[in-house]
Amino acid sequence: MSGRRSLLALALSLVILGSIATPVAADPSLSITDVSAPNSVTQGDDFDLTVSLSGDELQNSEADVSLTLPDGLSCSPTGAQTATLSGGTGSVSFDCSADVEGDYSGEITVSASGTNTNDGSTLTDSTQSGLEVISPASLTLSTTLDTNTVDEGSSTALTVVVQNSGDPSTSYQLSPSTASGYSTSVASGSDSGTISGGQTRTVEYTVTGDSSGDYTLTTTLTAGNGQNVQEDESLTVESTGSDGGDSDDSGDSSDSGGSSYSSYSGGSSDDSDSDEDTPTETATPTATADTTPTPTAAESAPTATAATPVPADDPTTDTPVTTATDAVTTTGSSGPGFTVLAALLVALGTVFLARRR
Repeated sequence: MSGRRSLLALALSLVILGSIATPVAADPSLSITDVSAPNSVTQGDDFDLTVSLSGDELQNSEADVSLTLPDGLSCSPTGAQTATLSGGTGSVSFDCSADVEGDYSGEITVSASGTNTNDGSTLTDSTQSGLEVISPASLTLSTTLDTNTVDEGSSTALTVVVQNSGDPSTSYQLSPSTASGYSTSVASGSDSGTISGGQTRTVEYTVTGDSSGDYTLTTTLTAGNGQNVQEDESLTVESTGSDGGDSDDSGDSSDSGGSSYSSYSGGSSDDSDSDEDTPTETATPTATADTTPTPTAAESAPTATAATPVPADDPTTDTPVTTATDAVTTTGSSGPGFTVLAALLVALGTVFLARRR
């Protein structure tokens, strides 16, 4: 009995030892445990896509990994990459580029394949991944001057608008140009800072004209995304006079019709005096003409009397003739009316004497 028990114990011991020395074979497997990629990237940027694997009973402990990409994304290498598993895990990485803006979430297909060492069958696994490609920060610049013409010492407003039509934020810096003929200063807003996607920044500057001339006012926008944009505005600064009084003198000359200027030039003033003298000289001969006929008529009256023959020995005749002559002389100085009357009396006297003869 003891011998049988010993044999049974020995057999049991051998079975136990055999089971311990021979490991149990694992089931063949291959799976994709993770796909690592950013949630979003900016259009034109590069990114890495990493695929992690686990597997058992793979021939050479290797698996091939490949990507199926949508239009707008590109990765290299373009074919499959071989991942070597150590301790049942391994990984591969792809270098990718975001070429076109868009949402590619769930549009990248990741595939893995390997060979079963037990029977040579193919082990596979696949999953979907993706990301969003956003448009880059894109800044636009616009400028407006309230008025393009100012006087020396006067000011106008320059309004500058910066807009980010892209998705991500970026920094910006505004720099209006300066010249010896004008100066600028910030009146409101900030000429530097950060602008988010879809936002607008408005900055107002005060532009003061310092000296007369025509200028080009250039506003430059420098952005953190590498953009450099410029906008130009034309500015004219007009002179107001060096001593501050020329403008008033000019206005007085305009209001007076040029009298101040004529006195200075020595031409218009002389012409004016000449015009005033002319009517005075015309008036003088007019008065002379009015008085000249009076003595002329008086002189004609005694001439008519002298033409009539009067007897020298007739005392009666001498009296009226002398009287008529005296009357003519006296009335001649009184005006043309009396002169005519005297001439008429003389004529009547002459007729009267002729009839008496």
